[in-house]
Amino acid sequence: MRPQGREGAKANLMLAVALRAAARTERGHQLGDLENRLVQAMLAAMPQADLVAVGRLYLFLVEYSTGLPFPVSVTGRPLGQAYDWARYQQDWQAMARETMAQPNTAVVSREGFAVGQEVDEPAFVEALRTWRAGASAMSGAVVISPDTTAAVDGDPVAPGVEGASAAEGSAMEVRAFDPVRVRLEMESFHVLRAHGDQGGGKDETYWCASSGSDKAAGPAYRSEEIGGVQTGHTRTFDSDRVVFDGPVAGHLILQIFCFEADQSTSETSSTVPGSRSAPTCPAAASPASWPTSTPWASS
Repeated sequence: MRPQGREGAKANLMLAVALRAAARTERGHQLGDLENRLVQAMLAAMPQADLVAVGRLYLFLVEYSTGLPFPVSVTGRPLGQAYDWARYQQDWQAMARETMAQPNTAVVSREGFAVGQEVDEPAFVEALRTWRAGASAMSGAVVISPDTTAAVDGDPVAPGVEGASAAEGSAMEVRAFDPVRVRLEMESFHVLRAHGDQGGGKDETYWCASSGSDKAAGPAYRSEEIGGVQTGHTRTFDSDRVVFDGPVAGHLILQIFCFEADQSTSETSSTVPGSRSAPTCPAAASPASWPTSTPWASS
């Protein structure tokens, strides 16, 4: 996935490959290693008949729709040709470059962050308001494509890729760090604009977060309800602040959502105060404010 909330020429790469693999299955083509792995993962969540239907839908959309949020390198590839690891490496690197160039992607210096330097540049903050999503990346951090494995010399090489293709797949020359423990806590948030509930200009907000690294999954976090929130307020979270506490080697993803309690469903809002057990948050809502200085944020 990518942080920018709009279509992109190189967005949603793995999803596109998976849907195309379903279509190739429906047409009886022999799958490559990558495609077979994706199909097996989908079959773990749906019956064969649904997989075939998904493949047919993909083919219909590719033929008759415009503006699909998938890479043309996937949708424009003849269906008779397998999509292999070498092609995936090339497309993934192109997607990473495009993502890093987006205005709602920020590159943060680890050294600067450690000594308290400003993290969020004005242009990045404005992009967050526009797209309602963003990502921060630490400079010097490892950027490793999913599903890569380490070769003898340490370079990541896709399974089954040999010779010249292997060199191409490892062109990024990245290395994995030894795992370290990372603990992320929700400290406070500053209200740039109160959304306002039915009774006026105050909000009763609560926050949800989900996280995961390449080594561990984080909890399904839900904050307490924070009432009387108005424009200009800075509010702090209670003692239950931890949204991730675990090992990280290469990457860590954190999603944060802010909801207005009065606009949530009665079932959800009735369980919010003091509750940490509910595994999900409402499906959609307009963020009323943004958390301050979140080191890792993505969607």
